[in-house]
Amino acid sequence: VAGSSSSGKTVVSHELQQLLKAQGFHVSAIATDDYYRNLDEPNYPTFPNGQKNTESVDALKLELLARHFRQVLFEGTDVTDGPNFDCGKGGTHSQFVEGLFALCPTVHALLRSPTPPPMLRVLVHPMPVLNFDEIHIMSSTRLRLLRRIARDYYNRGRTAKETLERRHFVQDGEVLNTLPFVDQADIIFNASCVYELSTTEMLLNYVPDSLTDGGDAVRCATQLKELLSWVCAMPETRLPARRFVQLLVDPSEEGH
Repeated sequence: VAGSSSSGKTVVSHELQQLLKAQGFHVSAIATDDYYRNLDEPNYPTFPNGQKNTESVDALKLELLARHFRQVLFEGTDVTDGPNFDCGKGGTHSQFVEGLFALCPTVHALLRSPTPPPMLRVLVHPMPVLNFDEIHIMSSTRLRLLRRIARDYYNRGRTAKETLERRHFVQDGEVLNTLPFVDQADIIFNASCVYELSTTEMLLNYVPDSLTDGGDAVRCATQLKELLSWVCAMPETRLPARRFVQLLVDPSEEGH
């Protein structure tokens, strides 16, 4: 299950796993995001400006990932030294591999050794179904950026300014690791909701505005605010009890 940042891939992967488990299937998952190398390791990939490049597949512990794939998929044994306790289980009906790099050829090569297992490749990509007019268009990139601002603030303690200033690096990761491999996906899942913008407007009302320096981040924020000015915040009492959009921002809301 692959997708760009804030596409909804983790939520979709988790919901599919829950659905299969409810039908009696044994399921486990490996998330490529759990395999990032330490930033202070030598030969860590960098951008031309010297900043650490976490959008590169070479930022992953590829040897460890390959060993875990081999254990789970071909040897049928559990992963005992994984990043989390449910990293991978041998003998399962379905093994999920989820993350930005899930469709990347480097990761696929690890999955295909020694022999390729049967695979269903899913690309999660939000495709907004509503445009305001011919000029004001809600693109997938803008929608995911709005999601990321809310998620980073609530889950990672980042200001809107910090998220916006990193958006170019995140978009580079999308161009390198997701878009070139769209044609390899067996299924493309549209992870957007008609009412999402009204929900996002409500969530962003609680995010402090820290954009005051007049830089590029401010210009981007101004464009996003103009788009959101076209919608009204939906009262929380009107939202579905189990809502996909809330899980995108805070997965801990599962079951609430």
